[in-house]
Amino acid sequence: MPKRKTHKKKFSVSRKSAFIGIAAAMVTLLFAAQLWFNLYIWDVTQQQSAFQMRTLIVDAIRGLDELKESPVDGQRIPEARVILPEETNDVKNLRYVYNESLDTFPASLEISTVDLSLYSQSVLNAPTVEKLFDKVPEVQACNRGFSVYFGDPKLNEHDTDIKLVTKKKLADGREIQLVREKKCGNNKPNTDGHMRKEMMDSLEKHLLQIQSY
Repeated sequence: MPKRKTHKKKFSVSRKSAFIGIAAAMVTLLFAAQLWFNLYIWDVTQQQSAFQMRTLIVDAIRGLDELKESPVDGQRIPEARVILPEETNDVKNLRYVYNESLDTFPASLEISTVDLSLYSQSVLNAPTVEKLFDKVPEVQACNRGFSVYFGDPKLNEHDTDIKLVTKKKLADGREIQLVREKKCGNNKPNTDGHMRKEMMDSLEKHLLQIQSY
């Protein structure tokens, strides 16, 4: 009889251990499932937030683009008294903003194209708000494209975001400085950045022909 009691006691302990093991496994599984669900909800929320923020940013950029003007009357820009060459297949849908001189800062033109601005917005498909904001400067740079200063803007030589393309004497004696936004495009082949760089290169060649009238 004592042996049978010992056997029953061992069997009872084994069942208890098995039950505890199963319970622990279920708790671990439920914890893992809850953790996965929380991460899934967080990821969805991040994507929704990024999508909503992207919509707001794109709407703001398009709103700024609507304020820009298109050169008219043979590509003339009356406020600046300059004329641009006729648009080509590579350079079309030009838009500009004219900025009056302010204190010691000279008058300027910001020139880009609708195509370049729209194409640059494709980089805003980031999965999170943080990564989305990392891409915003690229889109802003493409939206500005080039600046034409009618005088010396005293640019900061340490500014890595812009590049002085050239200084040019116009027919009426004024000197302009053509400045390029360096963040719009890159040298990596077969990328959106490279395509934007090619569009900027074409626009640069186009603007080098600017002249007064």
